[in-house]
Amino acid sequence: MLEKTAIFGRNAFALMIITKKHDEIKEAIYERIDRGVTRLKAIGGYSGIEKELVLTTMNRQQLYIAKEFITQIDPNAFTLIISTKEVLGEGFHRDDLT
Repeated sequence: MLEKTAIFGRNAFALMIITKKHDEIKEAIYERIDRGVTRLKAIGGYSGIEKELVLTTMNRQQLYIAKEFITQIDPNAFTLIISTKEVLGEGFHRDDLT
C-alpha cells in the first residue's frame, strides 16, 4: 500500500465548471461538500462571450454529490472532470512535505 501511494499519489478529481450560475454553484460546493473554489475568467473561443470558470478539487464521494447538484443548478453547465494523480494543499494530504 505504501508503494502504491508513493508511485500513484493520492488521487482526487478536479472539476472545471463553466456556467452562468457560478455564484450558486460556488455556494453549493462550500455548503454541500465543504470544498473551496478558485474562480477564473473564461472567454468562449467561438462566441467570444465572457463567462466564469469555477475550479475545485474533491474526492470520489464528493464528486458524486457535486455532479448531482451541478446538474440541478445549471443543466447547461459545461463541466470537465479530470482525474488527478495527486493533490497537495489545504484540505489534502501533505505528509511528505512536513
